[in-house]
Amino acid sequence: MKNNTGGRGRRLTRALRLFLRDDRGAGAVFYVLGTMALLVTAAFIVDATTATGDAAQIKRATDAAALAVGRQAVVSGDENNDFDDQQMAELAFDYVRANLGLNAQLAEALSRDKVSVREGRSDNDYPTYTVAVSFRTAPELLRTGDVEQTIYSTAEVRNRSLEVALALPVTVRESFQPADLDVLKRVGKNFAANLIGGSDNAWLALVPYAVGVNVYDNAVPNRISRWMESGAENADGLVDFKGNAASFIDRRKIPDRIDNRLCLYRGMDVGENFRWEQSPANDFRIAFWHYPNSDDDSIAGISIDARKFQFTPYNTYSRGQAVSIAGNDESGQLVVSPACPKTPLLPLTNELTDIDDRLDALRQQRVNTLSKIDFALGWSAMALSPAFRGETGWNLPDDSLPKDFDEGRNERVKAIVMLIHSGSYQNAYGNETRSFVARLCSSFKARGLDVYLIATNPSGSYQNAVNSDIRDGLTSCFASNLSQLYLSGERFSDEEDEIQARLDAIAAELHQKSAFVRLIE
Repeated sequence: MKNNTGGRGRRLTRALRLFLRDDRGAGAVFYVLGTMALLVTAAFIVDATTATGDAAQIKRATDAAALAVGRQAVVSGDENNDFDDQQMAELAFDYVRANLGLNAQLAEALSRDKVSVREGRSDNDYPTYTVAVSFRTAPELLRTGDVEQTIYSTAEVRNRSLEVALALPVTVRESFQPADLDVLKRVGKNFAANLIGGSDNAWLALVPYAVGVNVYDNAVPNRISRWMESGAENADGLVDFKGNAASFIDRRKIPDRIDNRLCLYRGMDVGENFRWEQSPANDFRIAFWHYPNSDDDSIAGISIDARKFQFTPYNTYSRGQAVSIAGNDESGQLVVSPACPKTPLLPLTNELTDIDDRLDALRQQRVNTLSKIDFALGWSAMALSPAFRGETGWNLPDDSLPKDFDEGRNERVKAIVMLIHSGSYQNAYGNETRSFVARLCSSFKARGLDVYLIATNPSGSYQNAVNSDIRDGLTSCFASNLSQLYLSGERFSDEEDEIQARLDAIAAELHQKSAFVRLIE
């Protein structure tokens, strides 16, 4: 038998060389496959990154668009303008395109029909506006086909509570005649309608003022006993030589039962600010005058012999509100201050009928003294103070009013809007007026209470509108110069259109402050 061992060895060696050669070829294939896998992975990463970047960019754009639609809805509502679905969608489309940045390809691919706006309500029952954008992602490297995506953002419009006190002068002067009072009635009604309108979260108080503010309320006949401090039934400042005070012994005449007038005061000493942030319970004194005897039936008072009394420093046109007109050596009568308005303060309400009725009831006061801005400010603040909530305060049907101060929670807007007419104001504090009014304004700012002023003066300037001491103190009341308007007409009837336009603008500004738009999705 032939021995083939050598041949088999040669064949085995040749086969081994072929295997080694073929293995090196197989390795190359693996290298190619590995490289392809890396390329595919890289392509996937690039496409995924592009798609993610596009989505993030569109999300930022829909956020901006939803906020814009929400804000425009608020503005349109304030201006009583229509803001329909088509206008919403067009505004949203413009905002989305404007916020796509430098991504021209994405902007070009976005068409008007890809942007939609939907109105709704949040879980808290606030209006919502959802802006949705549909777009297709088309992977450029993998070529796996287009994918339709939708990205949306939702903005919620929250209405903060809005409480406003409108202070109106009623003192008869040459610059304030019946025609001017008619102007106040008209612009006041329009302001109330603009402010409250269809809102269920806005309220208005009316504060007619002269030297004082009348707080009489037929619905609260015992207000005087609730608010009067102990001993206030005695005439502050009228003390006889034995130390006995003259007393308001006839309650039919003080408070005034003929015209239903009740003027009270507190917190008027140097360093005080009417204590407007404190409860009214048992804290007020009665404002009265020692007036000459008169045949005028409208001035009914309690007869006294002034010669039996010594007058304290409070018997001045001063913070004590105990004013002697008759003189120390004359007989006379104790009367409710003739400068106490016949039309009482109307506490916060959203009933337009009640507001209109109170404006129609405005009456002018003929007195031989000037109005006091500080009283108007102080009582306007008390109309908005939560310390006057409940039956010991304004005794409103809604016992949540006045609401708490905001305290930085963005839940409340409170404001005073005050009208003054030319040359009719004095101060009650002499050299202390500037610091008193400044402290009062500082206390308003600390509580987030805004103040707006509309004044008439022939010069049309701030310098001549009010007493310089009051003017300097008032400066700190205003957030900016835009909070003040000085008109060159001497009378309200000369400037009705301008006054109405300014009140319209104030109402719109307050509505925008009270409307809080935020993203919730």
